[in-house]
Amino acid sequence: VDVKRERPVYKETERRYFDLIHTKLDVSFKWSEKQLLGTAELDLSPVFYKQKALSLDAKAMDINRVAIIDSTKEKKDLKYTYDGLEIKITLGKEFTRNDTIKIFIDYVANPEKVEQTGSEAIHSAKGLYFINADGSHPEKPQQVWTQGETEASSCWFPTIDIPNEKTTQEIRITVQDKFNTLSNGYLAYSMMNADGTRSDVWKQD
Repeated sequence: VDVKRERPVYKETERRYFDLIHTKLDVSFKWSEKQLLGTAELDLSPVFYKQKALSLDAKAMDINRVAIIDSTKEKKDLKYTYDGLEIKITLGKEFTRNDTIKIFIDYVANPEKVEQTGSEAIHSAKGLYFINADGSHPEKPQQVWTQGETEASSCWFPTIDIPNEKTTQEIRITVQDKFNTLSNGYLAYSMMNADGTRSDVWKQD
């Protein structure tokens, strides 16, 4: 019997040039524009080969600043290009797998401008969702939430957005005091700010 066997398309694991070790975010929200205002600090190390450039996934963002944080915690601006999908950063020198670098990015996330779509399981892929953003609907809670599977985290923070990338994380979320926050890991501490907002810091080791 001649049986024709269809071979499925081979999908290899994404190639990793950097190991994303730790992600530290500081975020707040501009509800009227459905935007997230954020800074990201990413600790990375070359996986094997020497690297003098870094590409980060960042969809539909306004990039205000890209810098490297040196051993004295001073920020030094880096040259970069941005096409609405990726930030391509020139590191200024070559780094080996024995080095760890800390990249700083000041940005604004615009989830309503994300054009990518999701999968059959999760149709939308804008990563960050505002519900009743202006608080005008009496029967809906005013909230914002995220959904990163499988590559939608890069809609609200710059990252290496591939399923085989693992990272510890820390996020400081600043909101009006009427809101509750929830994130991965544990609530390390909360603090009230001078403008009446509250900042909650969540950590996942």
